[in-house]
Amino acid sequence: MIFKTNYLLALGLGAITFFSSCREGEIPNVIIVSPVNGQLQEGQLIIEVYFSDAEGLETARIEITNESDGSVFFEDEPLVKDSTGVLYTKVIPLSNLDVATPMKMQVDVGDKDDQFLLNIVRFTVKQ
Repeated sequence: MIFKTNYLLALGLGAITFFSSCREGEIPNVIIVSPVNGQLQEGQLIIEVYFSDAEGLETARIEITNESDGSVFFEDEPLVKDSTGVLYTKVIPLSNLDVATPMKMQVDVGDKDDQFLLNIVRFTVKQ
């Protein structure tokens, strides 16, 4: 129940920020709705990220690494070029993870003015 409440709150705040975007000359915006910092995700990893910039986005990158050994668990470069707002959603089944594994998700975004933003979330996954 707490997860649903936190998720809905984050989703609502994300929507408000997403639709208000950045003003001209400001850095791009990233809102990571899921995973939540410090959260345990079991069975599947849900990734939900909002990217926005009033002048247009140029690049975005998501990378998840295993904090135990530094290996890359997942990476993607969402198509955001020339968009002012993009919602990225991905569901990854968690197989072959018998023990709780600490992960770090790094999200980078850049706009047409060569301004960049980096967000990092740490969480744990388990099958």
